[in-house]
Amino acid sequence: MKTQYLLPLTLFACLLVSCQAQKEEIRPDVLSFQASNGDALDTKTVLQADGSVYWSPGDAINLFTGEAAAKFVSDNTGTVANATFKGRLEGIGPDYAGEFWATYPYRADNQFDGSSLTLSLPEEQTAVAGSFGNELFLSMAKSQDHTLHFYNVCGGVKFSLTQEGVKSVIFKGNAQEVLAGTVRSGFDSQGKPQVLQVLDGKREIRLTAPGGGTFQPGVWYYIVAFPAVLSQGYTLSFHKDAPAGEKTGDQTVTIKRSVWGVLADADAVEEALFELDASSASVPCEGGQIQVTVTSTLGYYVSSKPDWIQEESTVSVGANQTRHTFTVAANSSSAVRSGVIVFCNDNGVCVPFDVSQEAGEAPVNFDWSQSFYHRSLMMRFTATWCQYCPIMAETARLAQEQNPGKLELVNLHGSGSDLAFSSAQTLINQYAITGFPSGIVDGRRLVKNYDSDYAASLVRNFYLETEQNYPVSSAISYTSSWSGQKLDVKVSLYLRQAADYKLTVLLLEDGIVGYQADYYNGAHNDYVHDGVARMALSDISGDAFSTTQNQSSKTLSYSVTVPSSYNKNKLRILVYVQRAFGSQTVLQDGSYGNYYVDNSASGTAGGTLPPTVNSSASGGNEDFSDGNPINW
Repeated sequence: MKTQYLLPLTLFACLLVSCQAQKEEIRPDVLSFQASNGDALDTKTVLQADGSVYWSPGDAINLFTGEAAAKFVSDNTGTVANATFKGRLEGIGPDYAGEFWATYPYRADNQFDGSSLTLSLPEEQTAVAGSFGNELFLSMAKSQDHTLHFYNVCGGVKFSLTQEGVKSVIFKGNAQEVLAGTVRSGFDSQGKPQVLQVLDGKREIRLTAPGGGTFQPGVWYYIVAFPAVLSQGYTLSFHKDAPAGEKTGDQTVTIKRSVWGVLADADAVEEALFELDASSASVPCEGGQIQVTVTSTLGYYVSSKPDWIQEESTVSVGANQTRHTFTVAANSSSAVRSGVIVFCNDNGVCVPFDVSQEAGEAPVNFDWSQSFYHRSLMMRFTATWCQYCPIMAETARLAQEQNPGKLELVNLHGSGSDLAFSSAQTLINQYAITGFPSGIVDGRRLVKNYDSDYAASLVRNFYLETEQNYPVSSAISYTSSWSGQKLDVKVSLYLRQAADYKLTVLLLEDGIVGYQADYYNGAHNDYVHDGVARMALSDISGDAFSTTQNQSSKTLSYSVTVPSSYNKNKLRILVYVQRAFGSQTVLQDGSYGNYYVDNSASGTAGGTLPPTVNSSASGGNEDFSDGNPINW
């Protein structure tokens, strides 16, 4: 029985040995890989004082081939620059000729699809003093042999703090860029890691102090993030038991692979810059706009202002600089008024901006029973090179002679003329002038270069048409004074009808002796040019305003520096008022716009022009005499 019995035991033992031998025979070989740095900034796990990063004992990586994947662990007993990783890949032996891919840190959910790796960077990170958090700094490698050069996938922020008690720091892009999460990453044409696709993006990273405690002031800490362009800057906020401040930047910031952006003393309270480009402004009684440029490194706001000042717009004009535009309403009071615009920043610092406004020009003593004196305006478009222009000069002379005191004249020299007026082209375009000479009467009627006597009769007909169809609504007066070459002019208008108006103020010069082409009489070198437009004090098309009440007044002030080449003794101020047609019949020779010239007047530059009423109809052009003709 023993014999019979022993035989099966022996057979069982043999079978057992045979099974064990077979199991050992198919076990994968232990493979060793040498891991070294690929980037100049080493790509391992413990940051050194010189900026390099070493492997820690027990560091683990994912190793992939197209057929297998496994965890490999370093066998170093201390931090080292080059580590040996060992592990087994199912079905892969030492002679495997394919490509190896690897990534640090090891995670069971890391994946390889044959051309890219799926990696995850946590949005919740734990700080390590002087280094980055454990298993945070993603790196990857690929090789045809057992030498792996790891390259960094991420970059990040290196910062220190000044205050105690901070428990966490939150980092985000101001445009909500992806900084963490799960991505698919490959290699670019230079063999460096590149994020190919965001699979699950996280838009902010919270770094918690070591051990659940607080960050130490003066110690470097690191936030690890995917490469990104923060197009609107960043925000780094600090939290104790409650928010404890933030560091912001509004310029574009790039998080580069394998580079730390450094923010020393990130939570330090900067000395706030908060200033205005001026402390005060003066505004004429008719109102207008003022601009204030605020430079501030903190948030700020307009704390208070008078109700007669309205903020129109704010425009960024540079780093930490904003220009505010305010509109000041007209002052209808007979007293000067003043007010303050107060700007305050987020630290509670307030800066005042003082505004003073001239007293209103209410016509308290103006006698509205007076009739307004009317003068039409003729614009003559001309040039010194124009051979036929002296003909229309004669037309203007005759028209003024035949209608004394009823016609103001301005000579507008076009491009190429020795007396070219820079703003003439605007009026040439407005009145569709196609050739010189041409004339426009009261902004409505076109005078062509006809025979002088006939053309002068047309001018008379046109001014009479104005008086018959458009009763004058405005009386004009001004005061003016010189200060060196600076000319100050204050124009006061008395407006019988509520309407939309425009005011144009020009500086004219008389008695300019110079060249003039002349088809009929030959060119002149001693031609006397009068009424030549030199400068526009207002907008050349007129400064627009409206009145809502009959028998109202309007005052506008102007200042201009006059070139010394102009003869101050022969300068005149021409003022003309345009009024919108409104419901009145439109009588004009072209599509000249919605306004006609209601009234005009001129007088000495530096002098005073009283209101143009019939009881005081002073001002206007100098009278002519047959013994002393004027050449236009």
